[in-house]
Amino acid sequence: MSSDEPLASAINLDPTTPLIETDPAITSAGYYTQTGAVKDANGNFYGISSNVGNEITNPLAYAQTRMGNYSWADNIVGNAFLEIEPIKGLKFKTNYTLKKAYYGDYGFTPISFLSAVLITTKNNLFKSSNTTEDYQIENTLSYSNTVGGHNFTVLLGQGGYEYNKGGGESIRYYNQPVTRWQDASFGWTTASDDKEGNAYRNVPHKLSSLFARANYDYKEKYIATALIRRDGSTNFGSNKKYGNFPSFSAGWVPSKEGFLPKIK
Repeated sequence: MSSDEPLASAINLDPTTPLIETDPAITSAGYYTQTGAVKDANGNFYGISSNVGNEITNPLAYAQTRMGNYSWADNIVGNAFLEIEPIKGLKFKTNYTLKKAYYGDYGFTPISFLSAVLITTKNNLFKSSNTTEDYQIENTLSYSNTVGGHNFTVLLGQGGYEYNKGGGESIRYYNQPVTRWQDASFGWTTASDDKEGNAYRNVPHKLSSLFARANYDYKEKYIATALIRRDGSTNFGSNKKYGNFPSFSAGWVPSKEGFLPKIK
């Protein structure tokens, strides 16, 4: 059940099922006699509906089975660059960006009977840990100048990028000799058949680019930009790893023209 489903259960649970059931005539029969029927701190059963199906449950009972569970995440983001201007208008810049993420989950699931379709017959303790890493490095050489009213900038660049590098692992121990999440531990002696472990590695996306761009304007009235990229990507087909991607745009700023009246 996802984190938003307790709210859906609260909305869709039939109104005849109480949050707490205290009638002995009801709690001594039916679903309440099932192993794992959830009780509150006073020993009273949380109401179990016999009128709704799917994953609709008493949200208070479900919350009790999620006690002590949490997710965590840490992100490291860094950027460094160097820019030099050996002569006026000519600039070289190198830029490096790194993002590394660490995240995971920890939780104990007790034996429980929440509804006719949400039954946990073996408790388990779960833990996962994951990492992803993205980086990009770009080197550009640009030159800008103005001649009369003509302004232009030419840029040449090279970039290398890698995304989604990393992986993760998880472990789950069944049949913990405890009933409370506070007592659950991977330190308990656990049979090998009650241990599950998984690991995976991400398939990173790698991209290599060469690009050139030219910007031009005349007194900021007439504007043109041309761009050409040559990209190589691991997401491209094996028969064509590189592609060329040109683009062009032009513009006119009428408000800069002298023949138009000025708006005050």
